[in-house]
Amino acid sequence: MNGRLPRRGAEDAQRIRPANSEVMRLVADASRLNAATGWSPAHDLEQGLAHTVEFFRDPANLARYKTGIYNI
Repeated sequence: MNGRLPRRGAEDAQRIRPANSEVMRLVADASRLNAATGWSPAHDLEQGLAHTVEFFRDPANLARYKTGIYNI
């Protein structure tokens, strides 16, 4: 999301997860799913990120987001 949204807020000094549990990079490969089912994504990464930003810019959608809990 870097560069798509302004960064606001402060970093929470109290960690919820252990420090060594951070995953710095995730890579997905849907080729086996595609081979088994014929499914392929309808949007590429850039389109998906743009839709996500658009969703959270809508106050009605943001109001439904549970900011008081850890969200994945």
